Amino acid sequence: PGTQPPDVSGLLSSDALTRLRSRYNNKPSDPVAELSRSSIQALYSQSSDLLEEMMSEFYSPQKFARVQDFTQFARDREQIVIALLAARMGNRRMYLALHFYWGLMVGLSPAEIAHRLLFISFYSGIDTLTSALETFSAVLNKLQSLTNAARTDEALEPRAIMGELKALFP
Repeated sequence: PGTQPPDVSGLLSSDALTRLRSRYNNKPSDPVAELSRSSIQALYSQSSDLLEEMMSEFYSPQKFARVQDFTQFARDREQIVIALLAARMGNRRMYLALHFYWGLMVGLSPAEIAHRLLFISFYSGIDTLTSALETFSAVLNKLQSLTNAARTDEALEPRAIMGELKALFP
């Protein structure tokens, strides 16, 4: 019999997650949202009004009275996006991978994400769970590898991480 793959909730160390979050959280605005917006605008400039409204409505803490309210909203937002992308993955593994990273950065734990994937599989099928967990495992392994190889935390900037994830899922 073959060996069992490790549980995804243990693939990324807490030290690695702390280092990744420290590079994400030291920015004046959400770096992943800003990078995503600029990528989409580069593909279609007429999307700028829509993207500006999305940024204002869903990615800006200024709309919230307390930082904790925005933090909870960001966690909820990413759980929803991860569930939608996982259920409708098809050839969208790169987008799911980016939202796995984003979810981790806004405070979700690997165990929480894995549990949400289990839940949506009741509605979308075991193939969804298998595919999503394979993608999540690859993301966690990549993040751990990048963190292990990083000589300084500057190497863990969101732009660099997103580039690595896009290369992992072309």
